[in-house]
Formats: sequence, C-alpha cells, structure tokens
Amino acid sequence: MRLNKQLLIVLLCLSAPLHADIRDRPPMVTATSWAVAEGQEIRFSKSADTLHQIASLTKLMTSLVVMETLSSEGEARELDGWLQRTVVVSKAAATISGTSALLETGDRLTVQDLLYALLLPSGNDAAVALSEYAGRRMSNRSSLELEARVIEAMNDKAQLLGMSSTTFVDVHGMGENYSTARDLVLLTHEFMDTPILREIVGATEYTVEVRSGRGTSRTRLWRNTNQLLGEFHGVKTGHTNLAGGCLILSGEYSGKTRRVIVLGSSNQSTRFMDAFNIFQWSLR
Repeated sequence: MRLNKQLLIVLLCLSAPLHADIRDRPPMVTATSWAVAEGQEIRFSKSADTLHQIASLTKLMTSLVVMETLSSEGEARELDGWLQRTVVVSKAAATISGTSALLETGDRLTVQDLLYALLLPSGNDAAVALSEYAGRRMSNRSSLELEARVIEAMNDKAQLLGMSSTTFVDVHGMGENYSTARDLVLLTHEFMDTPILREIVGATEYTVEVRSGRGTSRTRLWRNTNQLLGEFHGVKTGHTNLAGGCLILSGEYSGKTRRVIVLGSSNQSTRFMDAFNIFQWSLR
C-alpha cells in the first residue's frame, strides 16, 4: 500500500482506541456525502441522495458500456476475443485535457490495454479512444457522433440500473456529470460483479508496449491512483476542483464485502482518510 507519511500518521492516530460513546458516532470527515453498502444495500450513510459532480468515477460507467458493447458482438463472445482488438488513438483522444495515460496520436493498443489505461491512471485519453471505438459499433445510435453514442448508452444503462438521479454528459468526468452516493452503490455493485473489470481495478500497476503510428514502440507503466490498494480491493478515484475528492473503495471483513463511497472530500488526500475512517467505523 503506497501511503505518504502524513496520511499514514493520520490514519494510525484515528484508528487508536476511543471512548465508547465517541466510537458510536460517525467519524468527522471532509466528505459532504458518503455511503457504506453491502451489495446494493446501504448500511450507513450521510446525505446519500444529494447530487454531486463525480469526476472520474464516471469511468466506471464508461468501461461497463464499452465492455458490454464490444463483448456482445458475434465471435467476440468467445474467449474474450474483444479484449485483444486493436484500437488506434485519434488526435481528439490524444489531446484531451485532464488526467492522462500519455497516449499519442496514432498509437495502437488493445482494448484490454486501454481499459487499464482508463482505470489505473484514470486516462481521459483512454476514455475517448475507447468511446470512439465502441461508438462505431453502436448502429442503433448511428444518428449521433461517436462519443455521444456512448454517452447516451451510459445514461440508458444508469436508468436500467435504477440510478434515477444520475446524468452523464461526457465519458471521462471533466464535465458536469452528476450522481449521488446512493446511485453509485448500484453502479459499483454492477461494476464489481464483472470479473474483468474487478481484476483491472485491483491491479497496482500495468506495463504495456505501445506501438506508435510510425512503427516504433515504447514501454508505458501505468500505476493505480488508489493509494489504499492492499488494504482494499479497488475501485476508483476521482477529483476535479468542483467535484472535490471522490473515492469508491471495496473491502473485506468476516467473509463479507463492504463498499464505501465518498463524494466532495476537501482534496485528493483527505478522500483516502475519509473513506478509510468511515470503513473502520462501520465495522464497529
């Protein structure tokens, strides 16, 4: 688990024994909204129905829609063949702002590689590249631009899952994508029930040989932005100035799985402290 010294000291102090009446109270956190769930059932929460921008938590839905689109195509159903299809990175994908997997125009990677690029370093470039590729295969949405087809499918999927308060306007989370802690419990359950995606977000790093459009290649190492891996088993970080720090964690206790969603933490470090302390408190 890669924790900076300041974060580790705070976590150790906050996990020290407390008087019983203090332990029974929810912890003091910077997050404006949070929820603790087992499966799709919320066990504890604060402001779970309050709308928040969700930043890169968006990418959980992006990866689900991309995977469902590509894996449903004919021969791709067998042996996960769709994962090995080659995607060429467009200029629009390579030049998108925000968090990046450092992809370049003309790069050639497999769908599997791009899913790691999307979910570990939270690459906005990978989000656009995958969406353009999947969008070409959405014949039922042919009147829309490629990325817009995926966004529409993301909103449809949200409604199908019962995420009635969720709206997506992009595939990466830089815009005003809104959801609630309650809705994100449903999304997390669906995402972590998908073995391929669950395996990816549980990886600490991923190394790949990226082939360029010029015929050369370079090694790229992507590290997971989740500093609590090891103690937990995924799932995703998110942050923008307007969304604040966002985090979804999945942890085990007594043979059960418990998930924590935090939204609106004060910064990128406190989201980890908030989620850790909420999880520990929930076990008491």
